Amino acid sequence: MSAMRIAKYPAICGIGLDPHTVEPPSLPPVPPAPPNPMKLPFHPWIVTICNQAPPLIFGKFTLTNSITEYLGDMIAGHDWGMGQPHIPMPPVVTPQMVLVTMASSHKYFLPSYAVKETLQGGALALAGASGKPVAIVTPGFMISLQDCIESFVAPVGVGFNVPTVRWVGFGLCDLAAGAISLVGDGVAAAASDAIGDKLEDAFGEVAGAVLSALLDCANSVAQDAADAHTSGGQSAAAGIAMAFSGVLGPAAIGLGAGTLADMVGDSPHEASAAAAAP
Repeated sequence: MSAMRIAKYPAICGIGLDPHTVEPPSLPPVPPAPPNPMKLPFHPWIVTICNQAPPLIFGKFTLTNSITEYLGDMIAGHDWGMGQPHIPMPPVVTPQMVLVTMASSHKYFLPSYAVKETLQGGALALAGASGKPVAIVTPGFMISLQDCIESFVAPVGVGFNVPTVRWVGFGLCDLAAGAISLVGDGVAAAASDAIGDKLEDAFGEVAGAVLSALLDCANSVAQDAADAHTSGGQSAAAGIAMAFSGVLGPAAIGLGAGTLADMVGDSPHEASAAAAAP
């Protein structure tokens, strides 16, 4: 067991290197790659995580519980959300910047189940369920962020946070829970990307990309709203229900992974509580 800091809300900023399959038309052509389901090669984009408005919608944080430094606490799964500016490398101005920026996700995926709090924001999590694990940052007030990369996700972003005096335990079960959530989001992203490919085949590249971005948004809304207001088996039931809706299948995958992560993260605390019971 090690000690980390509780991530305070709001965060300062972040930055990431997001490989995307969208190639700005003004860039030099790249050598052709062999066919593969991941649509390689990727093209490098720098994401500047600085837009403070989307976290008010997609974020997960407290405002009045355990406030220190006149700030709230971030809850695990807090997302900077869509609308974070992307810049292709080498830098050029291209309409593709709008499409890539529309569907982005930058999550605090590492939790500490030693401290749980009630969600009070953002909009999708407003007045959400109690007992949600807080998000952690390192003692240096930085943390790896889970960034979107079409077809899968990876911890390639870095978030910078305000100094805080609140410490919390972080153990192997917390790390495993965060890894499960990351993998679940990756599988959900792959499913969403497969649907996006079908949309592009049916409606053309630009219209399909816009529809795919809207679908990603719908999935994020469905998953965040359901996860914020349910817990345990209720969350799993919500995921199964959404799976039957077809297009929200990726959201159901994410919810199912979140339920498994909760089981793993809670296990040492449940064992301790059982041992302490008379």
